[in-house]
Amino acid sequence: MKKRTFSIDCTNNKLCPKLHKVLTLFINNAFPPNGSDCAQATRSSLLELSEKIKRDTNSCEISARQRPLLKTAIIWYFDEIEVSNNQRQALLLLIAKQKKTKLQLKKDTTELAKQ
Repeated sequence: MKKRTFSIDCTNNKLCPKLHKVLTLFINNAFPPNGSDCAQATRSSLLELSEKIKRDTNSCEISARQRPLLKTAIIWYFDEIEVSNNQRQALLLLIAKQKKTKLQLKKDTTELAKQ
């Protein structure tokens, strides 16, 4: 059966706090309070995810269904708020479908985060 979750490595990673910030700003802009029932359900689940990313210090398990919203949040943030292609690519790599080994991904994201 296909794996329905993916994990991001938050150990010694400066990208997880940034991902939390990006996601929180996106949630507040895309899903404001007092929206439709569906929007509120999405807002609630994304806020829980954002707190989980902030709280977890090792590895954070995320539902594969939330990956497209994470990607959208990252693209929106770096288009509208802050221009940094290196950090954009590092965050997109962090949530990417992982065909590389965890060691290769950690090395790639660490190098991009330093730039």
